Amino acid sequence: MVDISRIDLQTLDKENLEKVKLMLDISKIQQDIATSQATVEKMRIENDKFVAETKKIEKEARFYPYVTLGSAMVGGLIVFVLTRFFG
Repeated sequence: MVDISRIDLQTLDKENLEKVKLMLDISKIQQDIATSQATVEKMRIENDKFVAETKKIEKEARFYPYVTLGSAMVGGLIVFVLTRFFG
């Protein structure tokens, strides 16, 4: 590809100026594509982190009712023992 910065624009005719303009447009589009790809990759990484965190929360939430039930049963057992033997 031609290095656009080395082209002397004063010596070009209208047709070649249009070609240089197209080259600049293509270069700009390529930069936009690269920026978009970087943004998409960043969003993909953030999404993967979010999915992993959601799965972790779901896994913890599955056991939450059992923890509550277990602690209530242990508390009831302690109250029973205290009232039965010391009450």
